[in-house]
Amino acid sequence: MKNILLIHGWDYRNYTKHGGKDAWANRSKFIDKLGEKYNVNYMNLPGFCGQPEPEEKEWKLEDYAEYIENYITENDFEPDFVLGYSFGGAVSLQWKMQYGKDTPVILTSPALLRASRNKNIRVKKWPKQLNFVRKTLRDIYLINVVKNSEMKYGTSFLRKTYQNIVRVDMSKSLLAVNPEEVKLIFGSDDHMVPPKLIEEKIGDAPVKSQITIIQDGKHDIANTHTEEVVSLIDEYVSHFEKSIKENKDESKVNELEMTEDVVVEKKDLLKDETEDVEFK
Repeated sequence: MKNILLIHGWDYRNYTKHGGKDAWANRSKFIDKLGEKYNVNYMNLPGFCGQPEPEEKEWKLEDYAEYIENYITENDFEPDFVLGYSFGGAVSLQWKMQYGKDTPVILTSPALLRASRNKNIRVKKWPKQLNFVRKTLRDIYLINVVKNSEMKYGTSFLRKTYQNIVRVDMSKSLLAVNPEEVKLIFGSDDHMVPPKLIEEKIGDAPVKSQITIIQDGKHDIANTHTEEVVSLIDEYVSHFEKSIKENKDESKVNELEMTEDVVVEKKDLLKDETEDVEFK
């Protein structure tokens, strides 16, 4: 069975304060289905489901990528594929690019570019001395006016980190990755991360062919369209494995042809040397 590492999304219901123990518990059917064909491994990210928060005041996407790399090393688990859900999709792609990995990533409802980024309270220009005031007013607005649950229930670390990650635009990274090493699965009615946002950003780039949109699917397609999502994952894994085999076979043919050419050259050289001896 192939090893597949799962990276969960950002869900305030999985904050440690709410007492959860498994950030994938709300998608158990999806996990069970994957487990029928793959060796599944996953963890809770810092601040979620009992995983301690780091000493730093806030993290950026690069920090989560480093956390994933350390997790793989410390647990001696080499994934054949990495699957990231929502925010986990952004982390997966960042990990791949940050560490130059050729491991394929499967991005499900990936939050690579969000539909509505949380807006700061703006004036023409905030003096640096008032930066703290600006952030305080922003948080008050998001928590008390917008009623943003991710902000309302988050610790200081989670609130500050959330503000960092919602501003991320991963479209350039998507354009830079090898198209064969990424698969994107969206729901057509996903208002959190509409597929059209990414499609508009990447245009007709080769990676566009790796996007599949599930009709009538929203952000939680792993629960609402479990069979379809898993089937798409199976298709991608099968196609990727076939491609790898074909490339290896082609390499062997090329090596064989090169070997034959060398043998022919040596025979010709030996023949020439023999003829020279006979002539002398």
